[in-house]
Amino acid sequence: MLARDWFRRRSERLFAGHRDPRREVCVVTRDRVTPLPHRRVGDDIAFDWGVRDAGAIELAYAVLRDVRRRPASDEVLFEFVADVIAGLPRDGFVLSADDVRHWLDRRGSRAEPRPPQAWISAQYWLFPFAWTGRSMRHR
Repeated sequence: MLARDWFRRRSERLFAGHRDPRREVCVVTRDRVTPLPHRRVGDDIAFDWGVRDAGAIELAYAVLRDVRRRPASDEVLFEFVADVIAGLPRDGFVLSADDVRHWLDRRGSRAEPRPPQAWISAQYWLFPFAWTGRSMRHR
């Protein structure tokens, strides 16, 4: 199948990972191929797939951030690693943004719940030192 046929039938955006010579993931669109930027920890952790480790979490965070345009919660992140990233072939993969959106829709997590405002206010007033980084001894 030619690349133009793939794009006609499938997603406008693909994530392609390969291991030679290093573990690299690219974002493929109709007109360009760009490296997927590291989003969570940084460039010191290489992307990884087919396993459940820090590299897989880094990849999951970057893919979800790219598709959703905002960060995912830790719960969504770890579920995505377990359901999708850990199941990708170790030698290389192609994952479409549509497949990621489909996973998010199946999970029902497009809009993640936020903690109630009252809880945040109560936590701030009960434990103000937790927000400032100071302990009770330094007051």
